[in-house]
Amino acid sequence: MYQIHGLSISSNTAKTLYVAEALGIDYEYIPLDIKKGEHKTPEHLARHPFGKLPTLTHDNERLFESDVICRYLAETENSDLYPANDLLIRTRINQWLSFFSAHLGRWLNTYAFERYAKITLGFGEPNKATEAEAYNFIQQQLPVVNQIFEQNEYLLGKTITITDYVTFAYFECTELADLSLRDYPATLRWFEKMKMSNAVKRAHGKLERG
Repeated sequence: MYQIHGLSISSNTAKTLYVAEALGIDYEYIPLDIKKGEHKTPEHLARHPFGKLPTLTHDNERLFESDVICRYLAETENSDLYPANDLLIRTRINQWLSFFSAHLGRWLNTYAFERYAKITLGFGEPNKATEAEAYNFIQQQLPVVNQIFEQNEYLLGKTITITDYVTFAYFECTELADLSLRDYPATLRWFEKMKMSNAVKRAHGKLERG
């Protein structure tokens, strides 16, 4: 049995559930209430020394960092979502995971945090300068990603991988932050297709998202 402790509003938590559902694994999702400080209890700090979310517990072992969790789940299940026998595909998956974590995904998260999550979680007023910085980077990087989707059904071509589920979790921030994808039709096509996937729908039920 796998256990995922997470924050339901978080894209990092969502991506781990999307991958878990795509793999069809038996897992338990346990949301924590950060307003009550449940992420800072000794029990959770044993799972993540910095008190962050999500975490994975499997066979009494604990892991943190969402992209690592996604890779671990797919590799443990010997899934083609992260194929063990194709080094080039795995490297390209890691390439995109690194890009979104450090660049576009980061800025989408930042923008949504300032526009939506900050107030929702009680973390104070939005920082307009940070919001503007994130928006500017999004507008620089999103057209290039759209060109990828103009050429490919998924990020790596015709075959879906964990990268698509991870990236979709970041792009959901556009809905929270009221950031339209209408100017990026290829990206919007991919986004709507991912949104209608059974894995995402099942995960949304556990995350209590409409």
